[in-house]
Amino acid sequence: MPPLKTFNNSVTNPTYLTVCVTLEDDSFYIPSYEKVAAAVDLAVANANAFVLPPSIKFRTVAWSAGESCSQGQYMAATRLLQLARTGVKCNAYVGIGCASALVGMYAIAEEANVPIFGCPAAGAAAITLNATSEYSKYPLMVRVPFGLNDLSGVFITLCARFNYTHTTLFRDDSYSFYTFTSQYLMNTFSLLADKLYRNSMERSFTGNGLSDEARAALLLEGKARSRVFILLTPAASIRKFMVFLAIELYDLDYWGRISYSQDDDDDNRALKAFQSLMIVSLANNARTTDLEDNLAQDIKILAKARYNYTFKALEKPDPVIIGFYESIMIYAQEVSTMSAEGLDIYNGSAMTKRIFGTDYIGITGSLNIGPVGQRARAMVIKNFDTETGQFKVAVQYVRDLIVQSGNRSKFQVTERRLWFANSGVMPPDEPQCGFRDDQCQRLSSGLLAVVIIIPLILLTGMTAAAVFAVVKLRELRKDYNPDWWKIYQDDLVIKQNRTGSNTASSKKTLLTVGCDRILRVNCDILASFNNTLVALTDVSGLDVTPNSNIISKLNLLKNATQANLQRFIGIGLTPSGKCQYVVAEICAKGSLTDILSYEDMKLDWSFKNSLIKDLVFGMTYLHTSPIVSHGNLTAHTCQIDTRFPQNFRLRIAFFSGLEAYCFHTDQMIAQSA
Repeated sequence: MPPLKTFNNSVTNPTYLTVCVTLEDDSFYIPSYEKVAAAVDLAVANANAFVLPPSIKFRTVAWSAGESCSQGQYMAATRLLQLARTGVKCNAYVGIGCASALVGMYAIAEEANVPIFGCPAAGAAAITLNATSEYSKYPLMVRVPFGLNDLSGVFITLCARFNYTHTTLFRDDSYSFYTFTSQYLMNTFSLLADKLYRNSMERSFTGNGLSDEARAALLLEGKARSRVFILLTPAASIRKFMVFLAIELYDLDYWGRISYSQDDDDDNRALKAFQSLMIVSLANNARTTDLEDNLAQDIKILAKARYNYTFKALEKPDPVIIGFYESIMIYAQEVSTMSAEGLDIYNGSAMTKRIFGTDYIGITGSLNIGPVGQRARAMVIKNFDTETGQFKVAVQYVRDLIVQSGNRSKFQVTERRLWFANSGVMPPDEPQCGFRDDQCQRLSSGLLAVVIIIPLILLTGMTAAAVFAVVKLRELRKDYNPDWWKIYQDDLVIKQNRTGSNTASSKKTLLTVGCDRILRVNCDILASFNNTLVALTDVSGLDVTPNSNIISKLNLLKNATQANLQRFIGIGLTPSGKCQYVVAEICAKGSLTDILSYEDMKLDWSFKNSLIKDLVFGMTYLHTSPIVSHGNLTAHTCQIDTRFPQNFRLRIAFFSGLEAYCFHTDQMIAQSA
């Protein structure tokens, strides 16, 4: 980002409106101000010359929002306050790119009633805990390049078109764009496709360090509950998954270019596997106008001449760069119109209400801004052509937001064969024998009974069929274990408890550390289970025997595998079958209370913000899951883990309230109080 710049045109006593051009230092959309500066300069020059009345002119101020794309949300607000102290008063913000940066500065913009033209600030609504809240709509925000509404619309329409009601979202949390996109999709599913939402599952991973074994485990887990996989990860990682739906909105280094060919040993396998991969992208405007071509050429020439930035030979300014230009032109048009109508041009909320639901004529053609401030973008779904080794458009999706009766969309299949197998017909939502291949057991047993009564002359065939049926039944039952939660005393090797009994002390090893040092909450006892150190919570005082209601709730806890929740392992049982221990994974750094009370540990804002982010993601998952709520969230139930070597991770331990959640009686409620 260059030093503070102001561009003025010589006009006699005009009223100047300051357009504050905002970029993050770590933006993955626009890596440097020089790449977008030419588009901004051209927009201001054209607005002043052709759109605005002579009495009003634009000038621009470029400022940095800091490294606010990497979840440092407070940094955008800090830089904005620093800018205000220099005497700059922004009349409009153009260019905030990351959703996290928008959240950081939105309160200041709201207080000043200043419109924000995001480029693109896509996915900001995902950060709002309540997706139905008015606050999730950001009424001062206009997302001109693109939003995530159309992306979610493509997935919802595709699933509805082919009767898919089960999906698995694989989310790469090492890229903030995919984290926000995943949450945005789940929020939209909950609002517009309830059945799809109830049968959808998110699975997070860190793509940079994901092993082949871990990737295979993710795919097997997804296979056990859905056929539709949505991959939210960059191109390099997608090539290792090689299945179903991925996102590549346009050419951008951040997410890479999806290609089967990488000149390695996997090229031949990828060529075949990519037949089951579909890509969702922004639709390209094949018939560009002379105005669009001229603008692209002018941007490239001015970028080289004024800012020494060189675009590639055949590179066109991407949708975000053009979004800067279009944002300033929309702002200019509304200022001109409101001024002519005698309205207050400084009233940002009044201006954005006029913009929402409006169809503009832009450089690239029709420019529709939807009722929540997101641009309506045509989308395409591409499938893979093994002959050319390229992805080609198979489905076109267009959503018309400018209708009074609601959203209207067009989902047009343009390829005769949408799927590479099954005569081009998309596979059904659920396999014939279920996702776990366990719904054909009754049929296999019946077939075996029929075979048994076949005359003795078919003994050889009957024997072969019986052997086949036994093997098949074993395979079917391998993945189905209704007693997964049961842990018997013989499976637990107690390490040390809080009372320091002789029995516990006699089993002490080098791995044994006092509970008070490791876990002050949810760790009455440490134990070894399957050669892994685990935390035990003693619930024997509740005198509870598992029943069907408890087991159904334990199954919900089993599926709560979000990265910011402490993982539930099972229930330790007494010889008489009563609940004695709740078994969970260990969080090695103790509770948040321990961290806060440790005077020698300095908590900078980066560390605090990281913990807050982890807490928000964990609680968001709980609130949108069948568990619904925590019920006892305190600093003691926030555990700190060091599973990632270079930073701590906060995990919410909701098992301190497990008695109230699973073992619910009046007596237990009294004990919990």
